[in-house]
Amino acid sequence: MIALDVFGQPEGLPRPRAVRRGLHAGVYQEHPTWQGLVTLRSHQVRAANPEWTGEGPLEIRCDFRLRRPKSAPKRKVKPHTGRPDLDNLLKSTFDGLVPALIENDAAIVKVSACKRYALPGEVPGATIVIQDEGEPCPTG
Repeated sequence: MIALDVFGQPEGLPRPRAVRRGLHAGVYQEHPTWQGLVTLRSHQVRAANPEWTGEGPLEIRCDFRLRRPKSAPKRKVKPHTGRPDLDNLLKSTFDGLVPALIENDAAIVKVSACKRYALPGEVPGATIVIQDEGEPCPTG
């Protein structure tokens, strides 16, 4: 089992945008900061755990803590129902884990994830736990 904390504002994977400048057209895709933070932390954790193989089948649990708006109440916890979408957060996180901790993201067979506002005093980011998948997915 590998566990890592990544600190920073989680971002979803942006969609490629078509750009036209005069007679030239192209596709522009920015490299997200979040994916870079996950990649950097993945390499640090891999260096500290050289025995980790990252071969499947793997189970991943992600707890995303997003920046709390200043208008949010201090005591009542409000669910995070806006952007970024949870699936986009997972895509950018998985892309950051490959190839440092996971050989191929196709090896991920089970995912558990949640997104929420960071509590007062808590740093935005994510806690990611990767482990060998124990129980197979139910059939039928």
